[in-house]
Amino acid sequence: MDIDASFDEFQEEAVSAIKADFERKTTGRYLLVIPTGGGKTRTAVKSLCALYDAGILSEEQDEVIWVAHRQELIQQAKKTLETFVTETDTTAPIHKIHVLMISRLSATISENRNIKLVVIDEAHHAAANSYQIIFQDNGFGVLGLTATPSRHDKKALPFEKESYSIGFPDLVERNIIISPTIKTIAGEKLLITDIGDNSEDLEQLNTSSRNGKIIKNIIDNKEAYKKIVIYVGTTKHAKDLYTLLNGNQQIKSHYDSISFITGGGNSRRQSREDYINDEKLFNSSIIVNVQVLTEGYDDPKINTVIFATITKSSQLYMQAIGRAIRKDIDNPGKESFIVEIEDELPNIKYRIDNRWIFSEISDALEPDILDYTFNSADDFRRKLEECFASHNVVKNSFDIPAYDDNNRYSILLFNRYLAPEKYSYFPVLITNENRHLMCTIFNSISENCDDYVVKNLSFQHVFGFLTEGAQYSFSEDEKRYVFDAMKNAYNLITKDNPDEFIRKGFPWVTFVSLRYVKTLPESILSFIEGMDNYDDVFETIQSKSYADSVVLIKFPLPLSLYHGVFVSLDDFKIIQQIIDALKAFDENSEDQFTYVDSLMGNMIFPVEIKYTFSLILIVRENLDYFLIID
Repeated sequence: MDIDASFDEFQEEAVSAIKADFERKTTGRYLLVIPTGGGKTRTAVKSLCALYDAGILSEEQDEVIWVAHRQELIQQAKKTLETFVTETDTTAPIHKIHVLMISRLSATISENRNIKLVVIDEAHHAAANSYQIIFQDNGFGVLGLTATPSRHDKKALPFEKESYSIGFPDLVERNIIISPTIKTIAGEKLLITDIGDNSEDLEQLNTSSRNGKIIKNIIDNKEAYKKIVIYVGTTKHAKDLYTLLNGNQQIKSHYDSISFITGGGNSRRQSREDYINDEKLFNSSIIVNVQVLTEGYDDPKINTVIFATITKSSQLYMQAIGRAIRKDIDNPGKESFIVEIEDELPNIKYRIDNRWIFSEISDALEPDILDYTFNSADDFRRKLEECFASHNVVKNSFDIPAYDDNNRYSILLFNRYLAPEKYSYFPVLITNENRHLMCTIFNSISENCDDYVVKNLSFQHVFGFLTEGAQYSFSEDEKRYVFDAMKNAYNLITKDNPDEFIRKGFPWVTFVSLRYVKTLPESILSFIEGMDNYDDVFETIQSKSYADSVVLIKFPLPLSLYHGVFVSLDDFKIIQQIIDALKAFDENSEDQFTYVDSLMGNMIFPVEIKYTFSLILIVRENLDYFLIID
């Protein structure tokens, strides 16, 4: 399956879910959650057209406001709308979809009485005051677009549910985005006390030793790192690193461009729009940036992100790595690299963990993260039972749901101390219906646990504050299980000498990702068994990244194992002719070497010449050597 087909497949699922929700309630407030690189802007455009086509939005009267807080997002939305109109035969009135900055929102809502839907781009900002007019009783629906459906500042996002969500591993599985290779650089021992945005403490990261390690890593990997974005924390660091990169001849001679961009300008002294447009023309470049190239910047040629700053925000981290994981239709073999600098910060609790890409939850309490895959409804039940058994979940305390392929499942497990040496986990199943609420609860407690513990707040107080007006089904005991487990996780991290039961209860919180993974028929698995490139062949067949009709040849290697090669039907016919001719050889009539040399000299071999010996082994051993894949 090609990239466009892969996108279309999952985006149609999202469009159907959004259409069903707004058909049920036109004034609903719903979220579309797609990780960075998954095409949420195009998915939203498709959804708006589907709402018009279905009559849920009136083509004659109803208008849509698409609002964003960054100029890059505005340009991206407008370009996507224009492209969709030219590439499809939609009859939706695109001129009724108005894309504007948040600063113009209030006046537009006041002046336009035909608004029936507001789209919020990067909706994790929607709790900010500037967005609150949207959530008043205006009589229109709201669709929020985000890759990160939660905030960590005690403010819950004002949406009812997630209409559709898909996880990072699922997009990799569907051949939508690239699973990155994580590389690390040993950092520095630093005494930073504030790692917030624009903190002057971040200038401590701007050392000659640390910058030298970044430069060495680029030189060592310059053939693999095609186009690089480096994230730093201060403007001075950006300019200093830019100067060092330009002064290194090995780097300067290898890349088409080296530049920096900050909120206040860029090294080419262009407008931001011109700078970005010009930058996308380069096939190889290095950009050093400070808080600019995150939301709304899309250049599929970028394949490397160097995260040279530090952050408490998994949102910023996800947005940053998203620059490198997009597929590139002009480079099907694109590889992706994320480079992290591991600094030693003994005076504050800090950890970047690339497992963030697998979940929507805060890393503040350092939950254990498990990734379970399943390939059928029965396997889904087995994996849940296996998970519960391994975590001593009390039987009959949890009803395992019937698997629904329109849903996405994960589990939060909260450990409970029962008696000395005895623990049991309380499970919370997370689905599309409750993910937004549950992640908001979990992330808010995680990020503010120090405040709750210092103030000695009760679980009733915390849950009452976080879930005011929300529907949830926790009993009083269950709320206590959740809060106590998270407090114990906090105490384990922060206390020099936590109680023995706290030490023995690790991990107090576990996040389980449950992912459906397609498998292959047993006949194919049996055929590819023993291939030295088994994983590559499996992935190619599973993702259908080959022509409509193709043949897999199983070439035996000289000493052991096999090597799989995909060929076209026409090339396969040539190989078949050679094998048939070899089989027709009369052992008593001619010298074998002469016959084989004559045969090979008169035929064009359609694969690498080294496999000619494999054909002889196929004939001599009468091997099953091909599989036609439809």
